[in-house]
Amino acid sequence: VLDLSRTAGLWNDVAGLLLEMGRADEAIATAARHLDNPVDLIAFADDLADGKDPAKADRAIGLVESRLWEREGKDPTADAALLTWLGARYAALGRHDKSLETARRSFKVA
Repeated sequence: VLDLSRTAGLWNDVAGLLLEMGRADEAIATAARHLDNPVDLIAFADDLADGKDPAKADRAIGLVESRLWEREGKDPTADAALLTWLGARYAALGRHDKSLETARRSFKVA
């Protein structure tokens, strides 16, 4: 199924399958390279951060922050979606300083 999904360019499925298989590094690399839509990237980041492993939560945040850094200012709607996700994730993790910083960034986008 993984090979067929790759061949068909179903990158959401590829990243999700890799994550399910415990191949997080490969899944993150696939998501970073191919999940251009912020909705898809956020869904993957949610799956990655789901659970009780703080390292995976940090990797999910890093993935979204990287995408935002690469493309911030090019698509205000995408920026707002990514910033909203980041702010909520930071708040859920008790990182209120980062959540506040993200809210300020989000305010500048609006």
